[in-house]
Amino acid sequence: MFTQVKARMTIYFSIVVFVLMAGFSGFLYWGFQWLLYRNLDRELLVLADAIEDSYDPVKNEFTFLKSGTENLKTAREGWVRIIAENGEIIFRSDGFLQDVIDFPMALAKSIKPEGQLFRNFNREDGQWFHSIILPVRNVGANYSGGWVEVSQPLKPLQNTLAQFRKLVLISLPLVLLVVGWLSYYVVNRFIRPVALMADQTEQITFHNLKARLPVVNPDDEFGRLAQRFNNLLDRLEHSFLQQQQLLSDISHELKTPVTVLRLRWENQIADGHFNDETRAQLAADVEELTRLSQMVSDLGLLSQSLENAPKQKMPPLDLAALLQSICGDMQLLAEEKNQEFRWSLGDDICVAGESRLLRRLFINLLDNAIKFTPEGGTIDVFGKVAGHSAIIEISDSGIGMTTGEIERVFDRFYRGETARSEHVKGSGLGLTLAKWIASIHNGRLELHSEPGNGSRATVFLPIQLS
Repeated sequence: MFTQVKARMTIYFSIVVFVLMAGFSGFLYWGFQWLLYRNLDRELLVLADAIEDSYDPVKNEFTFLKSGTENLKTAREGWVRIIAENGEIIFRSDGFLQDVIDFPMALAKSIKPEGQLFRNFNREDGQWFHSIILPVRNVGANYSGGWVEVSQPLKPLQNTLAQFRKLVLISLPLVLLVVGWLSYYVVNRFIRPVALMADQTEQITFHNLKARLPVVNPDDEFGRLAQRFNNLLDRLEHSFLQQQQLLSDISHELKTPVTVLRLRWENQIADGHFNDETRAQLAADVEELTRLSQMVSDLGLLSQSLENAPKQKMPPLDLAALLQSICGDMQLLAEEKNQEFRWSLGDDICVAGESRLLRRLFINLLDNAIKFTPEGGTIDVFGKVAGHSAIIEISDSGIGMTTGEIERVFDRFYRGETARSEHVKGSGLGLTLAKWIASIHNGRLELHSEPGNGSRATVFLPIQLS
């Protein structure tokens, strides 16, 4: 997958390499041009030196240009001219006969006796030439001095440079494609450890805290990052196990004494040896002990939900019958608040599930609906089978929740502002456990609510196929 980081790194790397290649190509072009001009200068200098050195002051002639020699043919077919100090043209080749090309007398006179001058000039037809001017040093009585100029057309050199430029311009896009592909390959190999770590982190949950990031190379930066992250996971796992053990210990240690106290006080109330005020106080205490006993039971379930244990195969369960029983019991609580409690369930809703846990799930949902619905409100329970799922919907006309509360309502021990303002007693674990119970049954719990318009909890459970 071409991720954003891969794309950025590939583009940056390709740009850097391409700029370096373009710069190198420019340097190579400049060097190639310099080499061509240097070779041309050398050829011109050799020919000019040969002509200048061939001057014989006794015969007052340039032996290089002696009639009938191959050298004369070379000079005639080239671009050579010899100018006297007074500006008189002593010799000029056929190329110079075609055009009148001014000789730079002022520049020529500035040349030192052992020096030379290179220049570029163009003819009337626009053709450019590169030439060398040498002073004639071996003068005599019959020749007071002058200059030898040897030229070469620049068109062959310019054609060679143009072909080289064309080759470079064609090659650069191809180089960019190759560099882009190589960059992606290198970047992909480079960040592969990060991709492996990212994939592995998806597997790390509180149910799978023993999983660790792969350490491809412990000596590089990615390897050290993975090792440090694994060390962090070790500490988190240790803290998590301690928390889980603490919840289990609290639930185990408090369950028996709280139950004993509640039963003892219930028996004392039943004996009837107390006046009405004391009996009312004891009844309130028993109610608190009942709530505390429920909280201890919830802590036990919470500890169980944190265990890293594989899902067990659930036995078949008649969900419709279970819900009929639960609704019958919860209707009594609703009637105490003058609430209308209605339910409509199908006759054949069979799922794979544990009766004890599913009972707790629906009791928690119905208990919340009753507690947060004012007197005279309505509570509806509707069940059906759709496709391969059993859908149980519990709706109420209660106080509802805000969007912010819905986002956090499944957090452990969370109680929203609405719940606290209504002075409704609870532990903040009911919906947490309900969601966990639905998940271990391969189902899910969805909650929809609006302030003042009630709430709707929907449980989806896979049906038991016959």
